[in-house]
Amino acid sequence: MRRWLAMGALASAAGLWGLMYVVSRYALASVPALPLVVMRIVISLAVLAPFAIRARFWRVTRGQLGRLALIGLVGYTASLSLQFIGTALTSASLGSLITSASPALVALFAAVGGERPQRQALVALGLALAGVALIVGVDVPAGLSPLGALALLGAAATWALYTTLGRTLARGIPLVTALFWGLLFGGLAAVPLAAPQWPGLAVMRHYSLTLWLEILYLGAIAMALAFWLWNYGFSHLPADVGAVFGLAQPLVGVALGVALLHERLTPLAALGGVAIVAGAALAGLSGGERGVNMPPSGGGQDEGIALDVVQK
Repeated sequence: MRRWLAMGALASAAGLWGLMYVVSRYALASVPALPLVVMRIVISLAVLAPFAIRARFWRVTRGQLGRLALIGLVGYTASLSLQFIGTALTSASLGSLITSASPALVALFAAVGGERPQRQALVALGLALAGVALIVGVDVPAGLSPLGALALLGAAATWALYTTLGRTLARGIPLVTALFWGLLFGGLAAVPLAAPQWPGLAVMRHYSLTLWLEILYLGAIAMALAFWLWNYGFSHLPADVGAVFGLAQPLVGVALGVALLHERLTPLAALGGVAIVAGAALAGLSGGERGVNMPPSGGGQDEGIALDVVQK
């Protein structure tokens, strides 16, 4: 029974992340990308705050704070900003597809860090990069910005770097503590970037209830709740089994983008998406043997964390 609950939790988390791209497209029609990043982080911090206080998040050393600041800048300031900018300039479908290349890109950063990647991981990286090349360099659908597609690739790359850094820099730090500090540092760094685009109070007063619910979804559901579901699932399943569920994210993102936003993938873009998903699957299965593709988890334990490679 617990195994089925864990599988359901992983599938739900991946589905929530896939839906996130559609919701963000709706929200980005009214809110600029960088202010939306700050709003999402603030909501996530508010949800995590009671759990962080319970975990006594202030019990970290100055050296640990410096490492968590770096993780926050890479994973939240850079990656989330590039993700929203890229999604605003392209589509929910491409956003979900291109950013799902993160698992394959982890192999690249692991090699730079001195780790010898497995042959399977290199094949996965090649597939993912070939898929991105098809979408970005050959067949960006009409009306979509190639720069937006490159921003999405940057989001995938910075999330992969965040994952690689988290495996070492956040080791020995409780999960909630690492997430809270990372979000706090990432949010603080994003504020001055978002300030020139920040909507005034007169504008925000006219935000509809639907828009506020979309913003709430991005922070509370697609980040806080989805992280919890993903961690619960991984704590009760082998990593290689759990990693496969991450593939639901691009599938849900594309399906909902086509159904709700009437987006269209050209044949070459669809082929590129298949290559990216295949690379992510191969990377997930090879990484699961080493624990590379684990989410920010540890099964609720405090011995350390291994950060997720599914792009959020």
